Amino acid sequence: MPLVMLEARDKRFLSMCAVELGLGLIAIVVGWVVGLDPRSLIPDWRDWYSVGQGLVVGCVAGIVLAIAMQLAGMLPIRAIQSLSEYAEQQLRLLLNGLSVGQLIAVALAAGVGEELLFRGLIMQGMVGEMQTCTTQTLVLGILVSSLAFGLAHPMSVTYVVFAFLMGVAMGVLHWYFQNLLVPIVAHWIYDAIMMIWLVNRRNSTIT
Repeated sequence: MPLVMLEARDKRFLSMCAVELGLGLIAIVVGWVVGLDPRSLIPDWRDWYSVGQGLVVGCVAGIVLAIAMQLAGMLPIRAIQSLSEYAEQQLRLLLNGLSVGQLIAVALAAGVGEELLFRGLIMQGMVGEMQTCTTQTLVLGILVSSLAFGLAHPMSVTYVVFAFLMGVAMGVLHWYFQNLLVPIVAHWIYDAIMMIWLVNRRNSTIT
């Protein structure tokens, strides 16, 4: 592969990681200004139980969500099929040429950055103490953070709806386990599976 193409690919990879991690940095800065730490429910690495819970539950949830998305894409509904085709085209252009390792790194950056912003800052900021919050406050926090998450993925109306539903799932995981590592890992695994599948599908179609 020509050196110029390698440089373009690597620049695209670094830009994608920078954008995703930049969302997390924004969340931390805004949280510092308003007196909220979006990292507060990420367990300390010495808390082996909570770290293990985040990794195991997050992996299982990410795999389940990826399977659910694949099954949803098979539904004989034109809007969903059109979304699947359009999303694949756009994502393939973005991911074209990236290695599996780079795809996993981009997915990890997305999981960390986006969950810090949408669940760690927005949802947690609205809900407050999740153990003592009211049901109305909890539902509102999940819905608002999920709506913001959906609007941050404006490929199409249908894609926004799917992203919104994904945000609801992440919000429920965050509330139920009160461990931000769970949705971070779930988001990471889901994105990694979908990205690798898209790239491999494209390569197998070409060959």
